[in-house]
Amino acid sequence: MMSLALSLLSLGSVRGLLVGHGAARPAVRSSLRMADEQLYCLNVRLNIKPERREEFLAAIEANRAGTLSAEPLAVTYLFGEDDMIPNSFEFFEQYLGRKGFEEHTQSPHFAAWETFAGSDPFTSEPEINFYVEDAPGKPGAAGSLVGKQSLFCLNVDLHVKPERRDDFLEALRADQAGALTAEPACAAYLFGEDADKPNTFHMFEQYEDRTGYVEHRKTDHCAKWNAFKATDPFSEPAKVTFYKTIEPASVQKPAVTPKPYTPDFFTPGKGE
Repeated sequence: MMSLALSLLSLGSVRGLLVGHGAARPAVRSSLRMADEQLYCLNVRLNIKPERREEFLAAIEANRAGTLSAEPLAVTYLFGEDDMIPNSFEFFEQYLGRKGFEEHTQSPHFAAWETFAGSDPFTSEPEINFYVEDAPGKPGAAGSLVGKQSLFCLNVDLHVKPERRDDFLEALRADQAGALTAEPACAAYLFGEDADKPNTFHMFEQYEDRTGYVEHRKTDHCAKWNAFKATDPFSEPAKVTFYKTIEPASVQKPAVTPKPYTPDFFTPGKGE
């Protein structure tokens, strides 16, 4: 397992894995965003040793409690457990620029996270993807639910053939616009190009619940996106992960054992 002395690592490392919102704060501080501002984003995946699960979750809560209450440039923190793989956790983070992310890595609560991360709690090396939003994001119709209840999310990786890049952007922007303007259960839909790998794009989508996502797949704009995917625009299979956000105890509802989500609504390897 690699060393996680995070203060010595570059931005392409495991820095900033866990940022958050305290129990009294919403998950998104939308008041910080300027109308024309594209945020600095991370999609992260952590695979946890089963025997370290509770300790890991405690470390998340401690870091989450400190970040949005103490970091003026931290905007969004969300995480949840993979629908299909126990003890595999997905994260989505946003900052007001790279500076906000760098300041996060200098915080005392991040230092406490470094101590935990250096204690060998992972079964594999963390996966971290950095990107800037394609365009200034805006919430969907269900955006007011963020931080008030558990929401259904997707983290997606798409690898586009260079010669199909322009067509890809046109098709995905159209699906994004439709979801944000016409779907009552859509809370968020954004994407951006990987900071280090040209033509690799990362997405984050968020819906009120699983049903909201299913309804998204039935829309005309999503049908057009599916038609584009059928034209072989990708250079390698897509990676799509589904999860529900884990919220602070103050907004959690009684636990219900979820059924694994078996996505019949996209073709494996062809993108979200």
